[in-house]
Amino acid sequence: MRVGRWAWRRKISGQARHDCHHHAKGDRLHELYRSLLEATRAAVSSLAPEEVLDRVLRGICSLLGAHAAAAWRVEPDGTFRRLAAIGLSEAYLQGVAQLPIDETVTGRAVRESRITMIREVDEEPLVHVRDLLEREGISSFVSAPLLTRGRAIGTLNVYRRDAYDYSPEELELLFAFANQAAAAIENARLYAATERALAEMSAQKQTLDGIINSAQDGIVLVDDKWRVQLFSPGAEKITGWRSDVIVGKSCSSFLRCHPAGAGPLCETNCPMSPLFAMGSEQIRYSEMLINTGDGRERWIGASWALTHSAGNGRPMAVMVMRDITAAKEVDQMKSAIISLVSHELRTPLTSIRALSELMVRHEFDAHQGRELLGNINRESERMSRLIENILEVARIEAGKIPFHPQPVDLRVVCEEAIAPLADQQTTHTFNLEIPDDLPLVYADPGHLRQIVDNLLSNAVKYAPDGGLVSVEAGVRDDVVEVRVSDEGVGVPTEHLTRIFERFFRVDGQHHARGTGLGLHIARSLVELHGGRIWAESEPGRRGSRFVFQIPFRRAEPEITPVKMQEWPLELIR
Repeated sequence: MRVGRWAWRRKISGQARHDCHHHAKGDRLHELYRSLLEATRAAVSSLAPEEVLDRVLRGICSLLGAHAAAAWRVEPDGTFRRLAAIGLSEAYLQGVAQLPIDETVTGRAVRESRITMIREVDEEPLVHVRDLLEREGISSFVSAPLLTRGRAIGTLNVYRRDAYDYSPEELELLFAFANQAAAAIENARLYAATERALAEMSAQKQTLDGIINSAQDGIVLVDDKWRVQLFSPGAEKITGWRSDVIVGKSCSSFLRCHPAGAGPLCETNCPMSPLFAMGSEQIRYSEMLINTGDGRERWIGASWALTHSAGNGRPMAVMVMRDITAAKEVDQMKSAIISLVSHELRTPLTSIRALSELMVRHEFDAHQGRELLGNINRESERMSRLIENILEVARIEAGKIPFHPQPVDLRVVCEEAIAPLADQQTTHTFNLEIPDDLPLVYADPGHLRQIVDNLLSNAVKYAPDGGLVSVEAGVRDDVVEVRVSDEGVGVPTEHLTRIFERFFRVDGQHHARGTGLGLHIARSLVELHGGRIWAESEPGRRGSRFVFQIPFRRAEPEITPVKMQEWPLELIR
């Protein structure tokens, strides 16, 4: 009974030990896979490789009972670079970093993409490597390759201070940890590459934005639905439309591009249509009028080209526009000058030539000779005034006109301007009404005389049937107001503001010879004095009234030349 009892107890004890070992092994495996799961989560969730590698190294050392661990990366020059390490001296780490990978067991793990190990330090074939291990107190280690996309980029090494033969389960676990370390490294590489790409894209975008925002030309991007996708500050300045108003809407609803005297191109011949229809990459250029945000028309020169959206590849048209209104005005001015020279200068010149030839070929008595010479003199003066007007406008608009203000008696100026006209005219009568107590005006006497001359000449010219020309003056607040009235054909309401434009002539009144410069010069000189000028004419009634005001007190800050549209230099010299 005793033997049986002992045997039964021994059997029970052995079974208990077996069960305990089984449970211990199960607990250890559970701990191993739990640690592997944590490492996997860390590798997936973190973009900091240092954090993941440190977790992996500490976890593998704890699970395998190792004394030290390190992660190494293979450099392009064939050496190792330390990524992370625990439990190893700096001397050892620097020593390994100087070893060529071809000479080491660790290097074989990289070349063959498999786990390699040294169970005892004596197995290391290279003396200098063995010396490094012995000085560090390492007796065995194992290297697992770090694999990304089927290629080994480094190793995960685990070190022990005793001889050790790893089990297949432990090696499998080490390989799994190495994969997580490799994933962390690859994630970090991809993240760094993405960061660099984003930084480069951001820098390129900043550069492009800087170019677009600083460009004086307007840059407009329109998609294949004719919706504006980009509207640069230059385009805002040229068109008067704000980007936040026009972006996302059809360009036709704002710009209404059209050639001179024709309807919008949007419905008939939009420059973008061939680009979208045929996918043409040819750059197209057009000159057209656009409607600005403040209701005006301006000329633009626009280049069009086809591009594609970087996001979805949809075709888009990019337009680079430039304001060419000034250039168009210069062209129109040149045409006007050519017309002026060919017509207005030819008339007095023809008269002078005809009269002079007549005097050469025939003999005349003293009275007839004086009459012919008087006609020649008048035509010469007319041609001289015409030339002087052209030069005067050129000087005014170039800001080069001399200006010498001083106290001036307006009555004297008006009397001197009326006198020669009264002697020459037989169909017009002149009336001057200026109060005796009218204060002196602070003006340039020559310019003031020219203002009055031009207004009187205009009154006589546009009242071909004669009538009364009246000049009145008075004080209104701190200015002297001068009114020149006639009984002529009048000015249509729609032209009251335009008649002061350079070369402007009212349609249907070409019976009145002139250059269209007199009123423009008068306005420029009035504004030079800090004053203003306007025209009044009531529909259905004959006659017009031109009114100008200039300060009678000295106001030097207002007396500054006005810089206007530049003329060709040859007209100023």
